[in-house]
Amino acid sequence: MIDEHAFFANNIIESDVAILGAGASGTFAAVRLREDYNLKVTVIEKQDRIGGHTHTYNDPATNKPVDYGVLSFWDYGPAKDFFARLRVEITPPPPPTGTSIYVDAENAKNLTGYKDPPFPNVLSSIGIYGNQSEKYNDILLPGYWNFPSRDAIPEGTADIWGVFQKEE
Repeated sequence: MIDEHAFFANNIIESDVAILGAGASGTFAAVRLREDYNLKVTVIEKQDRIGGHTHTYNDPATNKPVDYGVLSFWDYGPAKDFFARLRVEITPPPPPTGTSIYVDAENAKNLTGYKDPPFPNVLSSIGIYGNQSEKYNDILLPGYWNFPSRDAIPEGTADIWGVFQKEE
């Protein structure tokens, strides 16, 4: 138990719930708890803003904002309802640019001379991966909130990617 007498009164915040982080999950939880359950909520965030991984860069040359970070959300009921509640317009994501940049995972340098594998090989690999992941739709879809603890993950599914590739 914390002795409140050890602190100055103006340093004590009384809340029903304290939430660490004002990213998407923390903000969602804070709004729901305050608005739907009438609880007094304190959100503790290390940045000077809410938003988590989402940032906006204001390009001084064009005077236009460029959003980066989290750009999409799962298309399911609670996310849609939350955005509607905040009057945030939902739009489809833009199509991919089609430009791929290949980077060495060891040193983060661009790979020069790298060639894509033949497309039939890519399709085959996607099929193999799809067949494997389909077995676990109950924990993967519609999002990762039902993901089990490490000790409850079926054996072989948490292998390093390279091990999985060699076995398949």
